[in-house]
Amino acid sequence: MRGSLEVSAGKSAEIERGPVKAEVKGSVAGRVEFDNRGVTDVIVKVEAEVEVGISSLTEGPVKLSGTGERTVVVGGVEGRMGWNSGSSVTGKGILQGVQIK
Repeated sequence: MRGSLEVSAGKSAEIERGPVKAEVKGSVAGRVEFDNRGVTDVIVKVEAEVEVGISSLTEGPVKLSGTGERTVVVGGVEGRMGWNSGSSVTGKGILQGVQIK
């Protein structure tokens, strides 16, 4: 028998100026993994991310059909620390490819 229990919480803030919007997100999670012999790992994960995009231009003085919302992750980071699995940091967006283990 194997299993895990994860609890997480996060917060985000969104800024919108005309068709341009940005969102900043952050979260923290705790995870406990176990098997029939007991706890096998305890992991803490922290994430932060900045996303920028363009809203649909189907309202207002300028209307463009077929333009759904487009967003891209500008930058972000995920850090993990585990009792047995060790620690790591991974980048997203402009930080993609950055890894610390």
